[in-house]
Amino acid sequence: MARKYDIVVFGATGYTGAYVVEYLAESAPATLKWAIAGRSFSKVQDARAQVLARLAKRYPDRASQEGAAAFSGVANVDVLVADSKDQESVDKVVGQTRVVIACAGPFQLVGTPVISACARLGTDYVDITGESKWILQMTGEWDKVAKEKGAVIVPSCGFDSVPSDLFTHLLALHLLSYSLLTASVRVSCTDFAAGASGGTITSAAHEFANAGKVAKDAFKMEKGPKPPKGAGKLPSTSLFPLFWDGVLKMWQGSWVMSRVNANCIRRSQWLQGWRYGNFLYTETRGYPSLFSAAYANVLFFTMGLLLAFAPTRNFLLKYVLPKQGEGTVSEEDRRRNYFKYEGWAVSEVGEDGKQKKAKGVWEGKGDPGYWQTCIMVSQSALALVYDRDSLPGVKELHGGVLTPASAFGTVLVDRLKATGTVKIEVGDA
Repeated sequence: MARKYDIVVFGATGYTGAYVVEYLAESAPATLKWAIAGRSFSKVQDARAQVLARLAKRYPDRASQEGAAAFSGVANVDVLVADSKDQESVDKVVGQTRVVIACAGPFQLVGTPVISACARLGTDYVDITGESKWILQMTGEWDKVAKEKGAVIVPSCGFDSVPSDLFTHLLALHLLSYSLLTASVRVSCTDFAAGASGGTITSAAHEFANAGKVAKDAFKMEKGPKPPKGAGKLPSTSLFPLFWDGVLKMWQGSWVMSRVNANCIRRSQWLQGWRYGNFLYTETRGYPSLFSAAYANVLFFTMGLLLAFAPTRNFLLKYVLPKQGEGTVSEEDRRRNYFKYEGWAVSEVGEDGKQKKAKGVWEGKGDPGYWQTCIMVSQSALALVYDRDSLPGVKELHGGVLTPASAFGTVLVDRLKATGTVKIEVGDA
């Protein structure tokens, strides 16, 4: 498609959006044609200036030697204005680009006009949402339109849910290399250091309010033929798990990401035609002691209860929790934080009467929400710009509302490895 821009970043003035702009400025090819967008021209300009100042401080030689061309030309990228309350302004911006990176949330409040425009105008789209109910709604409303227009629409291209979805994809793919379908996949977050911004907390609060509804409707993430014999398993075994893991030698407890990621993986299974089998997926958080795992379950349950009811949720959002646009991650911690997922998969019984096992690790350097997410969503967008014809979401599925695994497959895995910020290994157990 002939468009003025390759990528437009929506929500460039937000906490995460500004860091996405920073990552693209720091790492994108010099040939990339891109722009940044927000509701206020002056605020987007200010955000761009702040990004440039951070980069010039970190890389003074590059700034002085390359001048205005430094950092993928961020000093001169176009500033566009689009307001989610004005569909015409959104359509005007979306129609000028090949790919949109959407960073403004909560998505259930401000994200629909952007997906609508992308689906109708045939523009590819990636975002950083973890709002399962909204994704389910967008799938129902815009999947058919997007497929008709050839648009690849991929929510959850950040820490929700790229590591879990693609890690599961790799584990199942490894078993398939032995001509074996997968019976179960387990993933545990065994190490983690991260912060949270007001925008993320606000989105999470709205997601908690819908948690029960999303859990009941998990299978509606499938839109098409019924899965193979044996279907009917929930995508995650328990919202409040508590058990000793003999493989990892750690207690396992609640993990805030488990439901969101499980819903994403369940839809990936369907979109990929159940080619890896109708497996049971479980995701937990590893803890050093029974007390810490039980405490996490209690904390998770209590916070979920408070956020599930409008009066307490509104009180917390107004008086206690960080506001949208406010961040709690220092520059040092943003680069220093990390996460580690460990996973393993068990195959169905083979012709020899035995089961095969696979194991793996996915480690990320940088804050999961405010650096790794920026890398993941940016590389997803860059894959749509530079590798589009080789993507399974294009070659096999021909667009629609997809998941990271079904849209990008191993192409995104290779791109993430090439950044030097992740370690991804899968092999025999």
